[in-house]
Amino acid sequence: MRRGYQLIFAAVAALSAAGVALAQDQAGQTFFGNSPTGADAGYGTAGPSGQASSGFTKRQKVAMADAVQGYKLACEPDRATLCSDKTGAPADRCLVYHRLKLSSPCKQAMTQLDLAQRGAL
Repeated sequence: MRRGYQLIFAAVAALSAAGVALAQDQAGQTFFGNSPTGADAGYGTAGPSGQASSGFTKRQKVAMADAVQGYKLACEPDRATLCSDKTGAPADRCLVYHRLKLSSPCKQAMTQLDLAQRGAL
């Protein structure tokens, strides 16, 4: 279970830093021009913009962005009470540390974020 929360933290930190910039979907291709049916399936390659690909489809990236937004909204009260002295990534780590004390909506949002990060949504 701890691994799942580490994945959640990593996803939140990455999307917060990147600002969840979504690239244009061109002719059914995944982001940055990589096709999931190719030999490399888009993993670890660079697209036309020279930016590294995550291998996620547009639908998965949108689901991830929605999950991050839901996480931020659902966990804001918990962040204010449990981690009021922290901001950004340290606050996210604080929430993971206090996961047993989190409200039910925040726990559900963390689960959704974990599923989205795994590409299961």
